[in-house]
Amino acid sequence: MVSNSPTAAPKPVANPTPAPTLPAKPGFQLGVNLGTVAYWSGERSFANLLTGSNWMDPAKGWGEVSDSEQDANGNMRPSAMPAGREVVRILTPTAEVLTGAGAIIRCTWEGTGTVSIQGNRGGGGDGPGDHSSEFRFSPNKLSDARVWLSLRNMSASDPVRNLDCREKGMARSDVFSQEFIDSLKPYGTLRFMDWSAANTNPQSAKWADRTLPGSIYQSRPQGPALEHIVALSNKLSAEPWVNVPWNADDDYITRMAQLMHDGIPANRRVYVELSNEVWNYTFPVARQAEAEGLARKLSDNGFIANLRRYAQRTGEVMRIWAKVFADRPGQLVRVAATQHGNPWTAEMVMTAPGLADNIDALATAPYFGHSFFEGARAKQTDTGLLLSDLAGEAKKTLANEGEANAAWAKKYGKRYIAYEAGQHVLETGGLTRISALNRSNLMYDIYTNYITDWKTRFNDTLMLYSSTSPISSFGAWGLREYSGQPLSETPKRRAAIAMGRK
Repeated sequence: MVSNSPTAAPKPVANPTPAPTLPAKPGFQLGVNLGTVAYWSGERSFANLLTGSNWMDPAKGWGEVSDSEQDANGNMRPSAMPAGREVVRILTPTAEVLTGAGAIIRCTWEGTGTVSIQGNRGGGGDGPGDHSSEFRFSPNKLSDARVWLSLRNMSASDPVRNLDCREKGMARSDVFSQEFIDSLKPYGTLRFMDWSAANTNPQSAKWADRTLPGSIYQSRPQGPALEHIVALSNKLSAEPWVNVPWNADDDYITRMAQLMHDGIPANRRVYVELSNEVWNYTFPVARQAEAEGLARKLSDNGFIANLRRYAQRTGEVMRIWAKVFADRPGQLVRVAATQHGNPWTAEMVMTAPGLADNIDALATAPYFGHSFFEGARAKQTDTGLLLSDLAGEAKKTLANEGEANAAWAKKYGKRYIAYEAGQHVLETGGLTRISALNRSNLMYDIYTNYITDWKTRFNDTLMLYSSTSPISSFGAWGLREYSGQPLSETPKRRAAIAMGRK
């Protein structure tokens, strides 16, 4: 377990900016959900290429090393490195690697041990040096771009620490990749759901166990350091949307809220949401919420008990956040999220006792293209015809379920916003059609019209999902498939840039 005393937690510097009067509704704003921090995700977010993976043990089938074998900053503990043991860490490929140029990478560290670079490396760089190693990260596609750092023979008295791998010439002080920062400039709001423990739903979330900003392991199940969320939002002058773990204790919730309060300037909003899609039984939190709802006798029906408990727990969390933001409540946007395709869930949540008094917005995910390849389209291969049908699906989801959900928000005087949005086409048994649809230039028109339709109907925040993700059997969620992908190959991203802020 990674531990850090709560009393030693970094104290944010209070923001001296006087609290402005923010309008209750900001109007249309396009946002995006960030991709997962992981070496395999296609998204290179951090400058240090080691932050997207954990230590692994080749002798144990490349299984991940436990938290107890490393310190709070992701360095291997001497007690976990007996003679002969090797651990490795996979580097996240850079945009240059994925687009065919390759990159000269320089790794540095402190301490004594045998550090070497292995995998898809080529000639170039100065090679091994004093507590350093330079090499060429060879160009390759994401699935084959594997380079790893190997650590052996670590000294017990002078352990290897402060490991860092990044492009030669890049400042060690840079936290994020500049390409990553540039890719997010079109968006006014950033949702950090995939940077949180929302979907993994750990049984406890304590401040002492959170990821620290100095750790080389930012892909922990707990998500990257909250301080990085603040830093990235401020770097882009964007409004953060954060997700509180379901099982966070009151101390964690309070400190998380205080970090956002003190770190985000008062002229920008902070969106806060409890967990993610608690109504969705794909995620473990749904079963927990249902069990808690039944135990509290909120309903005899399991699904209703789930929704009522979600509303109840949301109220508990939001009251803590409201107390922290009591000096500038207009900066805080407390979100309750329900199932877009089933507006009845909005009714169950919004009518729950006390919920409406503790939120500012109702959010759904107006995806389009559910079950798209079923029925008459099961064997259709004409991309043009399929895209024409998909455009119709995009309009229907806003006109039908969108308006129904918005009506529940309006009834209680709340904003209606989207926590995720975009196409939701899935394909089993091959990726030919889903790839063709998402890469077609006609998808640019679908997304442009879809975003315009949302703006016309609801004129509020729309969060696309997601910034970067490769196409797979699990879907084609990314606006682009990998960092550095040419804009001409990303019609969804081109539409987002055209419709987002300049």
